[in-house]
Amino acid sequence: MDIYRLLDELETLIEHGKDDNWTSKVRLLRRIFFLEVEDVVSLIQQIRASLPKDMQHALQVIEEQDNMLKEAQEIADKKKDEAATQAEMMIRQAQEDAKVLVSNHEITRTADIEAKKINEQALRNAEEIRNGALVYADNLIERTMRTLDNTASQITQLQATAKSSREELRKNFG
Repeated sequence: MDIYRLLDELETLIEHGKDDNWTSKVRLLRRIFFLEVEDVVSLIQQIRASLPKDMQHALQVIEEQDNMLKEAQEIADKKKDEAATQAEMMIRQAQEDAKVLVSNHEITRTADIEAKKINEQALRNAEEIRNGALVYADNLIERTMRTLDNTASQITQLQATAKSSREELRKNFG
């Protein structure tokens, strides 16, 4: 990362100086701000040490969100498959029930009516299960998207803070 290189350069300049003119600037800064080279170097090392933690945390959050999206898709697919299987089983059962009732005209008429009811109920049940799975997946994806938006906002804030720190370091020591 560019920020690590810049921190290394800043640390080198403060510890060793660029030339005699730079050394006098460092001495002047020490007198004005009561800064010790060791304190500034220590602060730079702390900044360097804290950056990977924040960035690593951001990467972990993004990975967790990717896993949540993948899990939500798997759950939605599983619910959809379960609904289809259940609907097929209900339809097969209705067809089998209808064949058994075919023995005479009255039974056949009654069976046809019952088979239609069962078929319609199976389709309604399948549709309800499917709609429930879609609503669940949609809600899970919406929550994940909000989390991603929050993470993106946090990363943007971290970038702005890093940029501001970099500009202030350049302003103060550049």
